[in-house]
Amino acid sequence: MNQLSQQTITSFVDADLQSYDLNTLPINPAQAHQWLQGEFLDEWHELNQPKVMQARHDYFNIENTTPDDYQEYCIALSQTQSIICGIRHKGGNPHQPFIQVRPNFVIEHTQQLAAIQAATDDLFRAFHPQHLVFWRSAPLPQCHIEAQYVVAHANTIIAQLAWPQESDIQLKTVEDNDYYAWYDAIYRQFHLDTPSLKDRVQQNSVDEFAEAQQQGLLYFIYFKQQRVGLISAQRDELLGHPGVYFNEILLDKPWRGLGLAKAAQRQFIVQNVSKNDVVWGTINTGNIPSIHTAYANQRRSIRYECFYPINRRDGDVF
Repeated sequence: MNQLSQQTITSFVDADLQSYDLNTLPINPAQAHQWLQGEFLDEWHELNQPKVMQARHDYFNIENTTPDDYQEYCIALSQTQSIICGIRHKGGNPHQPFIQVRPNFVIEHTQQLAAIQAATDDLFRAFHPQHLVFWRSAPLPQCHIEAQYVVAHANTIIAQLAWPQESDIQLKTVEDNDYYAWYDAIYRQFHLDTPSLKDRVQQNSVDEFAEAQQQGLLYFIYFKQQRVGLISAQRDELLGHPGVYFNEILLDKPWRGLGLAKAAQRQFIVQNVSKNDVVWGTINTGNIPSIHTAYANQRRSIRYECFYPINRRDGDVF
């Protein structure tokens, strides 16, 4: 594993910070920079550990690859522009590989992407990657946007007038794990109703809900005394600023389209979130109802996951 100089680290963290649109958020830039540096170094060291590379190689079991193929690379494109890159698999699916790219500059045009593809092609050829993936503070027209950070200052949401449906909504703490079979059945029906989202919007496991439950942030949603859904979040910083991260809001099919999700989300925030926190989550672009819910409560997209299709030299176009 190559050691990175502090100058190199700083250049990547500077660019990372530029991948967020922070114009409307109370984020301290110096604090955000320090937080991002910690995240950056943690990921760099973890993914380059031999035991982690071996574990990923064993798990995905892709022909003609070795554990070393799972390392993170730092590649100079020019005297001033470099990237860190490594192989990933969308949704953990070995048949959907992509190259995760972290540049120390802002990607603005396809010539830059062509240079990145040329620099990475031989390193990851055995995986047959389908996309270059990177984050920007605004969409790039040539890319498919897979996910978005959707964020607001909590005080903005708390100050908003209550939705009419809130007077008939109750949030009841989930006390045990008996809820999961009910949740699983609703999610299975959701995937049957919207098969296009099956691989893009996946249900949480019991373990993924555990932290929310421990923090008292896992609730049933009741409307007029009937259990209609589930809402979950966890206390998690964004760029070093205290925050609450939403990881689930799900309504049973008969109760969708009635404005209950936005009302339950706002009520959750009023009851559980400090006005100085940020409220955030990552939402798949195809999950239009969740984006509408977030936008109705004044959250806005500040970061975009860009998927750029790779044209392979061997003639395969993905």
